Amino acid sequence: MRLRSLTGPIVAVLLPIICFVMLRRQPSWDNSFVAPRGHFYIVSFVALLAVVIAFTVGTAGRRVRNIKVSFLALSFISLAEMFMIHGLSTPDFLLHANHLPGISAPLSVLMATFWLWLSSLPSDYRLIGYLSRHEKYLLPVWALTLGAVGAFSAVSSII
Repeated sequence: MRLRSLTGPIVAVLLPIICFVMLRRQPSWDNSFVAPRGHFYIVSFVALLAVVIAFTVGTAGRRVRNIKVSFLALSFISLAEMFMIHGLSTPDFLLHANHLPGISAPLSVLMATFWLWLSSLPSDYRLIGYLSRHEKYLLPVWALTLGAVGAFSAVSSII
């Protein structure tokens, strides 16, 4: 292989490491910008908007009877609803400091990945066939389940 073809990947790996080391050695360069008010409003509103759009796409996918589109919509609903929990649980707005912001972000990616994985499977898999037969209920039940889990998590962190 030529050195020229490796230059881009090498720079892409080394540049973030060099920047990280420079920021660690010079703490005055590493400024912290804390804006919980903006985080609360922006993340919550954008996540709510994403849930509405994903639910609309899922409804359209159900009407054209395409389970793959429904799985993609479920993936984005999972991502958006969990990020809405992340935004709404910003410390010292609706809830005190708790574990929800730290758990909901990676959990949203995990759930979205699950539905994306299902959308990549062939239609003749037994699980895909089962979910296809219940596609009518899949979208509303999943959205309500995530909403209930988020509400339960918020209420249990208050107690």
